[in-house]
Amino acid sequence: MTELSTLEGAKVLRKEFLDWQREFYQSAMKEAATSSVKGYVYGGKDDKTKSHIYRNVITASD
Repeated sequence: MTELSTLEGAKVLRKEFLDWQREFYQSAMKEAATSSVKGYVYGGKDDKTKSHIYRNVITASD
């Protein structure tokens, strides 16, 4: 029963969510363009396994 109410809620809020998502990514791109930080360096020569795991975690959503 909860699955149906979740799907129904998602359908009702679809446009609102898509608008929020669009605004979020547009503002993130604008903020990134004006930020002095252009990237991050991570890892180390002493623990390559930890660096490999970290890379897998941050790229998991790609």
